[in-house]
Amino acid sequence: FLFYCLINKSNLFDAYLAVSPNLAFDDGSMVNELLFMEVDKISKEKFVYLSFADEEWYCWRESSLKTINILESQPFREIICFQYDDFSKNENHGTTYPISVFYGLKNYFTSYK
Repeated sequence: FLFYCLINKSNLFDAYLAVSPNLAFDDGSMVNELLFMEVDKISKEKFVYLSFADEEWYCWRESSLKTINILESQPFREIICFQYDDFSKNENHGTTYPISVFYGLKNYFTSYK
């Protein structure tokens, strides 16, 4: 939902906290859409936080890493304040929520606002 909104309705939210999202869904369609997103249509700076953990499904990690590479590239980094955390050493998909929300909000309030 969050990446769909960022890509298709980018002015709906100013900040996005994506906790262990399944970016591999539908053969990675969100990653592919993000790759071809028209960044110049974003009217003001956004904050995007992404976390991932030790998801048992390999394609989830691969899709998260592709998303990270896209959001760290030009022209995204000029309009999107992007941060991510890799909790794969200590957390899994079911346990990453509390720590991800904590760090997502902490990063939002310390580096974006």
